[in-house]
Amino acid sequence: MSNYISWGDGEVWGNILQTWGDYQLVVEVAEEIGGKGSYSQRQEKLNKFLDKEPEKKKRLIHLICRIDGTKVYDDEKEVNDEVEVSVKKVEVLIKEVLGKVKIKNVI
Repeated sequence: MSNYISWGDGEVWGNILQTWGDYQLVVEVAEEIGGKGSYSQRQEKLNKFLDKEPEKKKRLIHLICRIDGTKVYDDEKEVNDEVEVSVKKVEVLIKEVLGKVKIKNVI
């Protein structure tokens, strides 16, 4: 057994995440909004982050769509810049992705 997470180890791989970059994005957003503060404070942090990172916003919306079961054609559908991303939806994504990743054989 390996001490590292491999792509095939988690049930979220392929269903939600397409690349390690997707995983990294979820971790980055989780760190950015944090778990503390009111809903409106977390929403404000998320909005500021996504306003600075429009490409990451697009990727995040596509990940949220996968959680919701919405078919996404990544290269064909453009995300409207005015779309609001709900911190509630992001927290569901974080829970789905980070809550199912397990590291084996950690010393």
